[in-house]
Amino acid sequence: MLYRIFSLRQPKTIIPAVVAVVTLIGYFLLHRQRSLRRGYGYLLIALTLAELLVLGWRYNPVMLESEMFPSVQGVEILKEDGEPFRIMTTDGIFWPNYPAAYGISDIAGYDLPVSARYSELYVAQGGVVDHMQVWHPDWPLLDFLNTKYVIASQELDPDRFDAVHSGTGFQIYQNRQAMPRAFMVYDIAVIENEAAMVDRVLSKEWEPGKTALLEEPLSPDELVSLGSEGSFSIDFVEYSNDNVVLEVFTEQSGLLVMSDLYSRDWQARVDAEQVELHRANFAYRAVYVPAGWHRIVFSYAPKAFTMGVVFTSVGLIVAGLLVLVGKRAPKPHAVTARSAGGIEQDYQPEL
Repeated sequence: MLYRIFSLRQPKTIIPAVVAVVTLIGYFLLHRQRSLRRGYGYLLIALTLAELLVLGWRYNPVMLESEMFPSVQGVEILKEDGEPFRIMTTDGIFWPNYPAAYGISDIAGYDLPVSARYSELYVAQGGVVDHMQVWHPDWPLLDFLNTKYVIASQELDPDRFDAVHSGTGFQIYQNRQAMPRAFMVYDIAVIENEAAMVDRVLSKEWEPGKTALLEEPLSPDELVSLGSEGSFSIDFVEYSNDNVVLEVFTEQSGLLVMSDLYSRDWQARVDAEQVELHRANFAYRAVYVPAGWHRIVFSYAPKAFTMGVVFTSVGLIVAGLLVLVGKRAPKPHAVTARSAGGIEQDYQPEL
């Protein structure tokens, strides 16, 4: 990984290391020279600004946002869709990360690395591990993963896809079989073996809208209360990268399944009460929901971030205490000395 960060072919990537070395050497050479300390501080500020400008020049151009991300008719059509959805592109029509600039989710993700389990499903469908994922319109998980639109240069199956926009060299198709981002199911199957789970998820016999595949069984109370298939409604109150709020009504108790990736850092609450978050369908999220109206909240709270906040706070407190202790330290007393002419003088010893 280091060769991607520091490379002799990209000299500017070495600038941070050079600045760090210069700072360290300068400190040891000048820390006893009071007259040069102030100038040295200004030099460090100048070096830092130069480093930021050089490293960020190609990434932070001084130009209007509209020139960087112009209004494109195809993108505007996609943005008119109010519900969460994903897109899929073929033949490199969209550059990597391009949809993210417009707040559009791409089934191929944005950059490596990706979730290990998501990558396993990608490879199991025939994908090749490379710098970016390239999905195919005929793959079995396209519908389950809420892939509502496909941008392709070739014609797609009219029995499944409707052309909604034509551009230069490409068309936008709407997938009529795309499932919503969140839905209720009232039947479960427990499959503890990972390989068997992958096979089941990719099989044509599995119906994701009817059966949720779990690695661990529900609690006895939840299992007993599961109802038969019934009507439900799901409204998205909020949807962001780290917080999802849903208003859910279900006639029967069941599992709310989302085609968003499962992680232990996600937490789920039903009516403000924290509940267990299940891993469903090999890599995705599910939570048990009793019959009736409920407010479901998914929040992303990574432990690493919490630890970083704690360590940073402790560091700031320690630094503040050191500053206070330094200010309260006793100053050295003046020493009386007799000069060669017999005149007594006070002087402050230099530290």
